[in-house]
Amino acid sequence: YGETDPVLTYESAGLVGTDTIAGSLSRVAGEDAGSYAITKGSLTAGANYTIGYTGADLTIGKATLAVRATDQSVTYGDPAPALTYTVTGYVNGDDQSAFTGSPALATAYTTSSPAGTPVVITAAAGTLASANYAFTVSDGTLTVTKAPLSVNAADAGKTYGDVDPALAATLSGFRNGQNAGTAGISGAASCSRVAGEHVADGPFAIGCLPGTLAAANYRFVAGAAGSFTIAKKTLTITADAKSKVYGAADPALTYASSGLVGGDAIAGSLSRIAGEDAGTYPITRGTLSAGSDYAIAYVGANLTITRATLTFRATDRAVTYGDPVPVLT
Repeated sequence: YGETDPVLTYESAGLVGTDTIAGSLSRVAGEDAGSYAITKGSLTAGANYTIGYTGADLTIGKATLAVRATDQSVTYGDPAPALTYTVTGYVNGDDQSAFTGSPALATAYTTSSPAGTPVVITAAAGTLASANYAFTVSDGTLTVTKAPLSVNAADAGKTYGDVDPALAATLSGFRNGQNAGTAGISGAASCSRVAGEHVADGPFAIGCLPGTLAAANYRFVAGAAGSFTIAKKTLTITADAKSKVYGAADPALTYASSGLVGGDAIAGSLSRIAGEDAGTYPITRGTLSAGSDYAIAYVGANLTITRATLTFRATDRAVTYGDPVPVLT
């Protein structure tokens, strides 16, 4: 089917001398697969002959269509894709309307089929039928690819001045009810954060790359960023108790501190509640500050003003004998 007719030939017996046969055989018209009678056509040897013609057939056999299950891929854990097929070998401008029915396609794939192991897509003739075509059917391959796991940075933080903790990652996207403990994962993610050590500059983004992570059924991709927060460090300032005598100048207000990091320093000074009479006056934090990286825990004290001492002395006097006593002062 679909090929050009072969030359129609014949054998003859009964010619006299150098007489010859002219003309050619013919056949019944038709191009579909089947048998077509070959007729005498225009054959003649002239008026001196009566032709006894014995016919034969031209048989048009079915052409072959090659039906193949289409190779496909599926991600580990996903449902099987719709199975399809391709057809090649059409002739005479034919297309899929030249046949009816469809091949029978099947696969043993399940959502738990491991990645990297090809699964056969089997193909059988099924209900395929055609007047002009026979069919050859071949299998295809379903390739199971690794499913993606997102490597997400876990939030982290520290107190100002401390060493960074180890940064960690979480994984998302598991299939078939698996988790990090059951999916056969080896290796570790590679996580880092944006540089910075001051509270006011944060928070700082954390990013994680797949690093050395590996698994039979999964591939790893960078996922969501995390946040790294630096908390203020507690700086304890303890005021020293002070005292003075009423009327004297205030002593220098001093303090002890604990919690400073490295070369950081405290600026400003203590203050006290105003007043100059004898009594107790709280010493306050005043303007003390170590910057935005610290939370100050202030322990107060008092400035005590004690009473001044007045000394009274009788004034020496002289009196003449016989005179009245002078006024005493």
